[in-house]
Amino acid sequence: MHICKFYTEKIVFAQQKEIFCQEKIVFARQKEIFCQEKIVFARQKEIFCQEKIVFAQQKAVLCSEKWQFIAFFSTKAGGKIIQYLQKSNIFCTFACNNQNPSVMQIQTTEILRSSQSWDGAALPDYPSERPELVAKRMIFPVGAKTGWHSHTVINYGIVEQGELTIVCEGGLEQTFSQGQAIVEVVGTVHRGENRGTKPVILNMFYVSAPGLEVTIQHPEVG
Repeated sequence: MHICKFYTEKIVFAQQKEIFCQEKIVFARQKEIFCQEKIVFARQKEIFCQEKIVFAQQKAVLCSEKWQFIAFFSTKAGGKIIQYLQKSNIFCTFACNNQNPSVMQIQTTEILRSSQSWDGAALPDYPSERPELVAKRMIFPVGAKTGWHSHTVINYGIVEQGELTIVCEGGLEQTFSQGQAIVEVVGTVHRGENRGTKPVILNMFYVSAPGLEVTIQHPEVG
């Protein structure tokens, strides 16, 4: 009697185990179907993104062609079409909404606006005659120093790389780092030094006049 009961329980257990295994198989198949659906969704999303890129490219081409069309007929009409569009604000709306995406992302940051040099002195007036603009690019090796000198005109610049220290004859000094703008002293004897660990690249701009030396050397200053 006990043996029959034991085998009956084993049969019931085996049946339950079989049911459990079948449920696991069903769950695995459902999981597989779910994963396949996710893959299909990902592919559809990828196709959608590609279609959006193609659409954007086609739109850019269309806008370019429209602009060329307007420019062509404006030239034929002596520029009157462009003048009309500018007066009616149509040109502005068209130009702003149909620019190349890379142009639309341009950011402008004002890094300098001053009427004083870096030492706090007021800048002199502009030359009374026709101006002459001078641009210079200077590279200071590590440890390099300029000679003592002064400037005759307003000049300013931007440190493209490294750190530049400007020292005035009286001992006043200031260090400018990469990206900073400099409004140089005018008429004050000074020199530039690279005390950093890499070369300094400095771009300077001078508001001069024809025939005028923008820099005067002072070898007498020791």
